[in-house]
Amino acid sequence: MLQKAGFTLLALFMLSSCTKVVEDQEDPVLTGFQINSRSFEPGETVEVSVSGQDNENLAQLRVRIEEAFDKSNFGFWRVVKIEDVTGPSVSRTMSFTVPDSSLAGYYSVVVQLSDLRGNGSVDSVQYITINQEGIMPEIQSFATNPAFDETGLILLGENDTLTFSGLAIGDTLLNEVQIELLSNEGIRMERFTYDVLNDSTNVWDFSANADSIFTDFTSNPEILIIRVTDVVGHLDRREFVVEYDP
Repeated sequence: MLQKAGFTLLALFMLSSCTKVVEDQEDPVLTGFQINSRSFEPGETVEVSVSGQDNENLAQLRVRIEEAFDKSNFGFWRVVKIEDVTGPSVSRTMSFTVPDSSLAGYYSVVVQLSDLRGNGSVDSVQYITINQEGIMPEIQSFATNPAFDETGLILLGENDTLTFSGLAIGDTLLNEVQIELLSNEGIRMERFTYDVLNDSTNVWDFSANADSIFTDFTSNPEILIIRVTDVVGHLDRREFVVEYDP
């Protein structure tokens, strides 16, 4: 009789535990996400520190590093690391060594926590740059008119025309130069793409080849991005903040 009662209590406990997990509808929450630097070279270590919590037991912590905004990721460094975690909170640092084979470029670092029920935190994203000094293309002596200040801020007025100067120089042949202007809502306002590969050159002059941007805006600009890629796939990138006062 005692044996039967003990079995019944065990069954009820297991049922209660399973029901508790099944009914858990609350997502984990990231409470901290830091990276030890914004710029890395091959051989250096990317340290991603994460903290988070949940109303029930956590199950996994996932960190994904890949080239930002590229659909194929071909040739770029890509790594996914998943670690098991337990308890209602976690604080952990995960380390990644940048391989020598990684292409220079702009990379996203995406972090997510999940619990035993399978609920996941909202993906949190930060960005880093990987440099390959001596073999990646470089944007040299770059300037805008109106000029950007020491913080990278460009102030535009109603009658201004944004023009560019400087050089894109590659250790090998250049592939593409791109100028992109985004609004404060992330909407693409302008994008000029120049197929430099057809010119079979490793030097490209912004003042001679780049289009101007006229301030006939229908929304407020916020970010100016300059990208240069070579035939290998290495990327050099510059980003500026734009403020428009009509």
